[in-house]
Amino acid sequence: MTTAEQGAAPERIRDAALEGFANGGVRATSIRDVARAAGVSPGLVQHHFANKGALQKAVDDHMLGILVQAFGDIPEGGAEFFKEMGDRITQFVDEYPTLMRYVSRSIIEGEEASLRIFDVFVALAESHVERLKTEGFLREDLDMMWTPLQLVLFNISCVLFEGALDRRLPAPFHTPEMLERWNRATTEMFARGFYRPQAA
Repeated sequence: MTTAEQGAAPERIRDAALEGFANGGVRATSIRDVARAAGVSPGLVQHHFANKGALQKAVDDHMLGILVQAFGDIPEGGAEFFKEMGDRITQFVDEYPTLMRYVSRSIIEGEEASLRIFDVFVALAESHVERLKTEGFLREDLDMMWTPLQLVLFNISCVLFEGALDRRLPAPFHTPEMLERWNRATTEMFARGFYRPQAA
């Protein structure tokens, strides 16, 4: 292996681990599996990451960095918020499908380290929802505990149930037209709800 290849090895190993964790789960993915997928020896994996826990932490830290970069700076605004958030979620799901599969699978499996990612999703949603409430854009009787949780749960569940969704959609969920339609429908649902305004 050349010096350049050795320098790139940690990122390649991390990405191979992410793919394995997303597809088979953390518990079912061994150091040898990761080494084989990365095209390196198990010894080199353990040279960069002492054990699978350290490897998972590297994957989680990578995910958290991307997550904060994608959603940490949603601009202020009322009606525009849900559209901006919807656009960013759709772009994130489109650009990082493996990361989203990993998050969904890890949450279901109860991986404690990966639940930090869920906490970050919720914390970001809480921050934005609280700001909208303070600025007077949300109903006074809105449940401020469940609203950010519902925002996060709805979007994660769509990724988690992608296989089932594909059975009901005219094209696969990850095609551009289906992602855009999902974005529009979800934005409408959160911004306006389902019910027609009642006559006074």
